[in-house]
Amino acid sequence: MSKSISYDRRFNPDDAWRQALAIGASGGLAEVAVVALYGAATGHSASAVAAGVSEAVGLPHSAVAGFLVHMLLSFGLGAVLARVLARVFKGEMRPLALYAGLPVVLAAIWAFNFFVLLPWLSPSFVHMLPYGVSLFSKLMFGLSAAIAVHLQSTSGMGTARHPGQALA
Repeated sequence: MSKSISYDRRFNPDDAWRQALAIGASGGLAEVAVVALYGAATGHSASAVAAGVSEAVGLPHSAVAGFLVHMLLSFGLGAVLARVLARVFKGEMRPLALYAGLPVVLAAIWAFNFFVLLPWLSPSFVHMLPYGVSLFSKLMFGLSAAIAVHLQSTSGMGTARHPGQALA
């Protein structure tokens, strides 16, 4: 049986933003790493994928702009996830729920993006990477977000207080 992480029930906007930034940064960079590793292993251009992101939102074809858009979207998603975590878990979170739950939520977001939103917004982007690679990158977002939240909770940073006990 896993032990729970105790959270302070008082909402502190500064802590929420710290957690949102940690989730967004870790998740967004995890996705970039997956695409870069896939590109290195297969010869597929990770820069082309980044440029595809910029084109998908109506910006000129630019890898730098695509990376910035990707990270802004990641930070936005981090803000939403931080708020959802605070509401859903209401002061107590089990590590198993965190590590299993966030990847499942991110898989659902991936399914919506790749089967609903992107075919309408940018059909060519859907096929830039194999579905398995893009899904794996989203799962890594979820896993890295869970790690970021867990590390903040056990270090006394973010919205959590140090529970004073080891987690199982």
